[in-house]
Amino acid sequence: MLKVIITYTFCPITAFLIIQIFPYISIFNPSPMKHLLRLLAFLILLPLGLKAQTLPTDETGKISFTEVVDVPNTSKSELYTKAKLWIAESFRSSSAVTQFDSDSLIIVRGTRPVIIANKYAANTANLRFTQKYYFKDGKYKFVTTDFSPDGSIIYDKQNFISPENYPIKMKLVRESYASYYKGAVEAMNDIHNSFKVGFSKLISSKNDW
Repeated sequence: MLKVIITYTFCPITAFLIIQIFPYISIFNPSPMKHLLRLLAFLILLPLGLKAQTLPTDETGKISFTEVVDVPNTSKSELYTKAKLWIAESFRSSSAVTQFDSDSLIIVRGTRPVIIANKYAANTANLRFTQKYYFKDGKYKFVTTDFSPDGSIIYDKQNFISPENYPIKMKLVRESYASYYKGAVEAMNDIHNSFKVGFSKLISSKNDW
């Protein structure tokens, strides 16, 4: 424990949370795992400055998925209207908020639940994200970015750490982090691909009613 705290003196909040976690650990009594996981949900999401798994990033280093699609003979207004329809159908949860809306750009902020689990218990953490939809005559672009566990930390190539590089050696903590990491990566891809596939089908549909 002392070694871990010394290692992370550059991040006092991380050291503090580690200290808070240790009293709740017991392999004989699974009930304290609920407390552990609540604290862990914060600990595992802190930026630790280690190398992360390769994921698409933008020019600033933030994890960001971008797609540009040509749609010949389709007006900007038609793309906008169909995007509004897709958003209304796909973001039914009250946790999804449209932050900006114009005929050239729509920005939506939403959340996706991610499971944190180990052999004793499971909990759910929210993965926040932003999607941006840009429209021009004959093409559109959409960007899925600003992935965040809490709204203050934005995942980038430095702070989204792959499980093999995760610095905490305790098995229970590593299991929980690996569970979160796997779920977060799956969620990132699914969030982006759901629009990629769903909106493409909507655009190709010729049904006017």
